[in-house]
Amino acid sequence: MSNQLLLLAATAGLGAVLQEFLYWYNLRHRLDEAEYRKLIRSPGYWMVVALWIIIAAVLAMLYFEGRLEATKWDALLFGVGLPLFIKQLGKAQTGTDTLGSGAASYFRLG
Repeated sequence: MSNQLLLLAATAGLGAVLQEFLYWYNLRHRLDEAEYRKLIRSPGYWMVVALWIIIAAVLAMLYFEGRLEATKWDALLFGVGLPLFIKQLGKAQTGTDTLGSGAASYFRLG
């Protein structure tokens, strides 16, 4: 295992951390303070987040192995995109996200 591959894995993990940080930064506007504090202090949630950061790093190692042209930027985007992709798959499977359901509020039209 090369140092380059480990660096790409760590960068992908950092990307997953950045995605989670942005998620919580945006969430603070949608929840009241008590609910936000309750959620942010949930140990179970943070265990799942830590697991996904590790999964992003491991999958990046598998994906970028043998790809000498891969850059740290590629790995960072991989780490950011993987959790978002998985979240969207979950929403599609559960039917919790419908087309246009929040467009007015999202684009501040309503």
